[in-house]
Amino acid sequence: MHIGPSQTVTPGTDQVMCLSCHRAHGSPYADMLRWNYSHMIAGDTTKSGGCFTCHTQKND
Repeated sequence: MHIGPSQTVTPGTDQVMCLSCHRAHGSPYADMLRWNYSHMIAGDTTKSGGCFTCHTQKND
């Protein structure tokens, strides 16, 4: 089973909630985050740029 970001863009039925960014039962990252955001740069257009971890297009 694949869990995580995909290259498929859907018509906006997804909902952002706490678990979109945080883990329910702990994480190795600060604030129980799913990813290590300390190395991400806001606005960067690469996969390591934070926003594009989940969003696959600029207008998502």
